[in-house]
Amino acid sequence: SLLYFDGFADMQLEMTFTGFRIQDEADNTIVNVHRNAPFSLDIKADGDVSLAGGSVFIQGSAPPLSLDILANGDVSLAGGDVFIDTSTNRLGIGTTTPGAAIHLSATTPQILFDDINEAGSEWLMNAHQNSFTLFNYDTSEHVLYFDDLADMGLQMLSDRFRINDQLGNPIVNVARDAPLSLDIQADGDVSLAGGDVFIDTSANRVGIG
Repeated sequence: SLLYFDGFADMQLEMTFTGFRIQDEADNTIVNVHRNAPFSLDIKADGDVSLAGGSVFIQGSAPPLSLDILANGDVSLAGGDVFIDTSTNRLGIGTTTPGAAIHLSATTPQILFDDINEAGSEWLMNAHQNSFTLFNYDTSEHVLYFDDLADMGLQMLSDRFRINDQLGNPIVNVARDAPLSLDIQADGDVSLAGGDVFIDTSANRVGIG
């Protein structure tokens, strides 16, 4: 049977210049197929939806709707804005060639971490041009800020915290072992506590106050 209509179904078929529709008894569109490129399919359902013999399954029993896709190949959504490379198990957002497990590509890529616990907070990771920041929404402060033009790196180790130069040499080294130690390697003067402690490296002198 190429077409089959049952009057008890309270549904109707409509062919228009721009597409193909299936409507309910109140003329609400249930299925809408657009002929304009790129080809699109809109489905409105209160229940489950199965496509391609169940390869695409949309569970509609309770909001929010869920979408399960079983695919032997890659999966592309929203015109490639969300892309799953099944050969490498990588997810690309804004790219169809993800280079890592999660690859976010945008003019200002951002990731928001929202801790929904009672004492939780929101953290925003942001990358823009030559900088990378970690921002705390609760305190409205940048907790970490990196600028690759500075030719410096931050290194967190199990027993210490370091700031390295572009060659990987430690400039500041804070050891966690008691008593706490702080090593500073500097070619110029060193000022601590707003200048209350000052090291004049040219004369090998320490000024306090």
